[in-house]
Amino acid sequence: MRKERGELNVIQVCTFGTEGTRSAIASAGRGYRSEKYPNGLDVETVQYLSGLIPQERGFLPSIHEVIYGNEEKGKKPIQAFINEVNKYPGLLEIIEGIEGLICRRGEHASGIMLYNNSPFETNALMRSPNGDLTTQFELHDSDQMGDTKFDTLVTEICDKITICINLLQQNNVIDNNLSLREVYNKYLHPAVLDTTNKELWNALNNGSVLDVFQFSTGVGLDAAKTIKPQNPIQLTAANCLMRLMGEKDKERPIDRYCRIKNDINEWYREVKRKGLSEKEIKILEPYYLPNFGVPASQEDLMLVCMDKNIAHFTLSEANAARKVVSKKLIKKVPELKEKFLNQCPNENFGEYVWETVMEPQMAYSFAKPHGLAYSFVGIQTLYLATQFPSVYWNCACLIVKAGGADLLDINLDEINEDEDAKNKTANYGKISTAIGESLSKNIKVLPPDINKSQLIFYPDVKNNSIIYGLKGLNKIGDSIIIQIIKNRPFSSIKDFLNKVKVNKPQMINLIKSGAFDSLYQSLSREQIMKKYMESISDKKKRITLQNMPMLIQKNMIPEELDYEKRLFCFNKYLKKFKKDIYYKLDITAFQFYEKKYNLDLLENLQINGIETSALIKQSVWDNIYKKGMNPVRDWIKKNQQSILNKLNNKLLEEVEEKYTEGSISKWEMDSLGFYYHDHELKKLRNDLYGVVDYNLLSPETEIDREFKTKNGDTITMFKINRIAGTVIDKDKNKSQVILLTTTGVVTVKIWKNQFAAWDRQIAEKDSNGDKHVIEKSWFTRGTKLIITGIRRSDNFIPKKYKNTPWPLFERIDKLDDNGFILESSTERQEIQE
Repeated sequence: MRKERGELNVIQVCTFGTEGTRSAIASAGRGYRSEKYPNGLDVETVQYLSGLIPQERGFLPSIHEVIYGNEEKGKKPIQAFINEVNKYPGLLEIIEGIEGLICRRGEHASGIMLYNNSPFETNALMRSPNGDLTTQFELHDSDQMGDTKFDTLVTEICDKITICINLLQQNNVIDNNLSLREVYNKYLHPAVLDTTNKELWNALNNGSVLDVFQFSTGVGLDAAKTIKPQNPIQLTAANCLMRLMGEKDKERPIDRYCRIKNDINEWYREVKRKGLSEKEIKILEPYYLPNFGVPASQEDLMLVCMDKNIAHFTLSEANAARKVVSKKLIKKVPELKEKFLNQCPNENFGEYVWETVMEPQMAYSFAKPHGLAYSFVGIQTLYLATQFPSVYWNCACLIVKAGGADLLDINLDEINEDEDAKNKTANYGKISTAIGESLSKNIKVLPPDINKSQLIFYPDVKNNSIIYGLKGLNKIGDSIIIQIIKNRPFSSIKDFLNKVKVNKPQMINLIKSGAFDSLYQSLSREQIMKKYMESISDKKKRITLQNMPMLIQKNMIPEELDYEKRLFCFNKYLKKFKKDIYYKLDITAFQFYEKKYNLDLLENLQINGIETSALIKQSVWDNIYKKGMNPVRDWIKKNQQSILNKLNNKLLEEVEEKYTEGSISKWEMDSLGFYYHDHELKKLRNDLYGVVDYNLLSPETEIDREFKTKNGDTITMFKINRIAGTVIDKDKNKSQVILLTTTGVVTVKIWKNQFAAWDRQIAEKDSNGDKHVIEKSWFTRGTKLIITGIRRSDNFIPKKYKNTPWPLFERIDKLDDNGFILESSTERQEIQE
């Protein structure tokens, strides 16, 4: 939000960043010096140490909490980190000294200050690193000086709706002369939405629409399919109900709602079984009947608490009860329960109301305005997805989930073609994950098209598909994208190379991605790649003696010319020792020369053991060498074409081996981060390696067996399974890996120390002090893994027991065409410290 002089009524709030736990470790590692580490700790060590710090709910513990724990929060010291940091004497003290220091300035994610007059009356201004004007004083200091902060945070659903509208207008499906507000008022305003349209509700209930607001996760989809809402009120109930907590081994609130909704007499039979009197039933009817036995909102809770015939709370007391719910103040629940029951007419009546109204909301519940607003946003998403071609909505969702919403602000005309702009970079992991989720819902995503693809994903309405965006291509920067878009159309690879400046790896990635498939419809992608490989393989048109080094390197000299090959190498060696008009023969050269050539041609011959040396005139030796190589010349002349063909084939094979390793599926993963063709593990012998389909596993972890200990404790052993897939993303903060299996995307949640150990890049230094990576992280994108563990809700958890026959992680390095693993690893590399 850049504002210049004269436009200073809206200013963003500045922030001052401090050295957090992990950044303090990184800074300390760079500055650390000891006799063993004179240049500081290497990056791999620092990253490993940082990886041992767990993050909970988006927050990192302080170094003090890591070392000493926090009794109030119930946190213990992190012994794994302590053990590692103590290997470097003095490092911990440096980290503690750095943590908390202010190290950067930035701007608040959503906070702005609004000014009627000059901002200089109460504040001062500066620019953030990206050039935006911000206050010079942070939020609380600005408040003290009289400013008021406004939050303008935009959620993902706003982006999805806005981008969908933009796509519809760009394609003239909606009048592109309408403003965003006018489009909203005409199509999406609650007053104009046809909430009686059965198509909307059927689409929600059968789960056919992508990313319906609040109903896209497993819980939300289950709520929609269970309740089957048919109007905004029922959808609001669903929004509230799916957040209520069910007690273990008891009926879920959402199931209770559906049961009583189907037969309201179920509730009457229930209250009579509980021994409630007719008078008590009449008291509860206003709360239970409209909500089908499950009063689910915060307002319901407050009204029940304030009812003079139930608990007769004051408004203040009822609001305090609501805060226990809204703020998740679990510790205050026992106190609230005791107060509620004590103020009810009798214990039986109180217990029933607590059990059916209060208790389900104790973890969290919605207020009705909140639920209703959410519900209408959900209806708006249903409307956009069903009343227009669904590809527009699907494309908008993919753009946002792939992190592409920020890229829409990029103005390509402002970017220098000769240098990539410092703007938003693509998050390849988010792109891969978003595409994987889309494909699992049968949404077709096409590879990029050199003549059609935009900066980000774009709808191909004719084919009901989404075209991959150029920004998501690996190794393709903004300057190249600009050249591509400005120089369209292209008729061939040759035409493309004449118009766009790309290096070999960039061009190869474009071909791997399928960007040129549409230009060569009669050729496969492999054939297109071969054409380009032939053009860069430095093919020879003629073979002469000058090509001798290459012929030797390629092992193409026949055995009968072995001596001539040695003679060529000898001549090359000899020319290193020119001395005026002579070549000087050292002991090595002399030993070769004396076996076949006339010693009388040598001058200044001195034979002193290892000090032997001699001189031979250059003209004399050159004449001998020329005659000696005549057999090679004759061979080349006689076999010119066959040698040429063989050499060019070898040159082509080498360039193909360097740039085009793997199948077309691997090419797509390397360049795009998703498989348009078959998954690389499609042929894996799942039966042989114990691999199962994650989607067929129950969200409730399956128990294998249970047994009692001597102390009477019950030990539960879970059924262990294996899943296989390709790593497409990882999140160090959450210790999770995103795995693309043959049937969809799976989130793998890994124990913190375990994650750090397998994520660590392993490197070692040679005798010259140069560092070499000997093994990358096992969670690098494109790595194919088999993981042993259990499914828990929507995650897969790596786990094994002593008698489990499989390793925790198995990295697949090579798979044959029949699905058998030829090469794999189950342990990390080890190096000498």
